[in-house]
Amino acid sequence: MIEVPLILGSAGDMLRIHGFYLYSTGHQIHPVGEIQAETPFVNAFGPMFFAQSALKAFIEQSIFRLQTSRDAAASLLEILARLTSNLQRAEPITAYEAYELAEGLKAFETILNAEFAMMNVYLVLKKMGSEYTSLGIRDRLASRKSTLTPFSTRITATFWR
Repeated sequence: MIEVPLILGSAGDMLRIHGFYLYSTGHQIHPVGEIQAETPFVNAFGPMFFAQSALKAFIEQSIFRLQTSRDAAASLLEILARLTSNLQRAEPITAYEAYELAEGLKAFETILNAEFAMMNVYLVLKKMGSEYTSLGIRDRLASRKSTLTPFSTRITATFWR
């Protein structure tokens, strides 16, 4: 029987993170800082709408349990919601609205940067010697299923999803 030590249900659980998620979220939020005065509303609406959607999902649904940057995110979301509320708007973005967007984004990014710097986030890379697929453990486990306990089988099924 092969034993794989695993601690479940503790504060130290590891979660698989899609690395591109943070990049794509930032890519959707950051363009609102580039909206300038006199930008036609029709050109500014897309970046503001995508930023609003991405920021809301990032704050409310992501695995990053942000605390410090929530207020700055809420302020930026309020600005974006106010500016995108009237879809029939014909006048361009004013200088004050462009300033609000830029400053709201700058405040959120600054606070988020500080929060991420203090957050315990680690990247664990596979090492050749401990890479289970290269050791053939999966094949050995499959051939010895009758010797595994139900607990071990459940861990194995979860481990190789």
